Amino acid sequence: MVAYEMKSNASVTSRGGGQVDSDNAHLQRMGKKPVLKRNFGILSILGFSCTILGTWEGLLGTFTGPLTNGGSGGAIYAYIFGWVGCLANFMVLSELASMAPTAGGQYHWAAMLAPAGIQNFLSFITGWFAVLGWQSAFAACAFLTGKMIQGAAILGNNLYNALPWQGTLIVWALLGLALVVNLLGGNLLPRIEVVILVAHVLGFFGIIIPLAYLADHNTKEEVFLSFQNGGGFATQGLSWFVGMTSCAFAFAGGDAAVHMSEEVANASTVIPNALMISVGLNGCLGFGMILVMMFCADSDLGVTIAALLALINVGSSAAMEDVVSMAVSGIYLSYLVVSVLLFYRRIRGDISRYDDNEDNIVNVPGAKLVWGPFHCPGIIGTLINGYAIIYIAIVIFFSFWPSTMDPTVETMNWSILAIGGSVFLAIIYYVVRARHIYKGPIVEVSM
Repeated sequence: MVAYEMKSNASVTSRGGGQVDSDNAHLQRMGKKPVLKRNFGILSILGFSCTILGTWEGLLGTFTGPLTNGGSGGAIYAYIFGWVGCLANFMVLSELASMAPTAGGQYHWAAMLAPAGIQNFLSFITGWFAVLGWQSAFAACAFLTGKMIQGAAILGNNLYNALPWQGTLIVWALLGLALVVNLLGGNLLPRIEVVILVAHVLGFFGIIIPLAYLADHNTKEEVFLSFQNGGGFATQGLSWFVGMTSCAFAFAGGDAAVHMSEEVANASTVIPNALMISVGLNGCLGFGMILVMMFCADSDLGVTIAALLALINVGSSAAMEDVVSMAVSGIYLSYLVVSVLLFYRRIRGDISRYDDNEDNIVNVPGAKLVWGPFHCPGIIGTLINGYAIIYIAIVIFFSFWPSTMDPTVETMNWSILAIGGSVFLAIIYYVVRARHIYKGPIVEVSM
């Protein structure tokens, strides 16, 4: 029995009643009953997407990785590589979001695209990848924000001693603040996101202008031709790939807006546009920030790195690297599954052209597959899809590497154990129980 055989007595909202009716009809064609208010427009969801990515802010907290393994020039080229790869990745996510703009995101897409025999398993495990990645990303963002708050305290008072337990309390306070905003400020969230988008852009200029104007500048040779192999790897190239994962983290979370799809007006068009604009805008801001940081950094790279690592000691820096690696590997694994499945369907020609007048159930397991209004057709779309797969696979592989060639127990990257162990337990649970009760995304509406 396929998932779309699960029906209810809900009727399709008639068209012609405005954008909300059109959105609800589109959602019902995917078997989903509309239950959420569509309060988000293009500007508010763009603010949500941009600030979740937080590329230039994230670089400030993680750029020691590509500096140590890559150097100044290596960090810049790693960022460009990550930006181009994420553009391809976001293009794939945008196409999928246009096809099926549901809050489920990756787990729904995996079930929608996978062959019948494995669609339930792939949907289940993809959902686990996304959950593991987002839990880790949430922790990493709170940790980095707490780190910046303590850094600001040190900057304002050089007598302040940043203790680990203080950092932990700051992280808990930030998590509590996020909880309160989501529980009590739901109706205000679209307006809050617009305000945060403005702060996101203005804050960039508030930091980069004084930094570029007041600091001493390195030469272009020191910036673009300086490379570092601080991890002691066999080759400079291997060291560069290990450091590159921090740049990938700066673009992780592109699917955040997707999970808000059922609260966005004209989601099949607005969500893809928001994703592509956010990666373009954040990419430009991040590139500007990393260039200025490299031009204004101390010319003695070793001293710079040591000072940055010694600035704050909130727990273990190795533990922080593990959390970042878990976020990157978990989220990107969910991207990999759906990107491969879309590529498979693409080259087989299994997806029909978009038709706004389609009245049957579409884009659910076992049903007809239809492109959304946002689609990159032909060989260009196939090449972008293929490149996204290659890029994502590279990021995942190197996200599990330690930052040094000969790690100790303290400096080892344990994310492979955390992610691998969690996935192993999820597979065991699926074999023992979930395969009997999980039948893919629930379809609530009969057409």
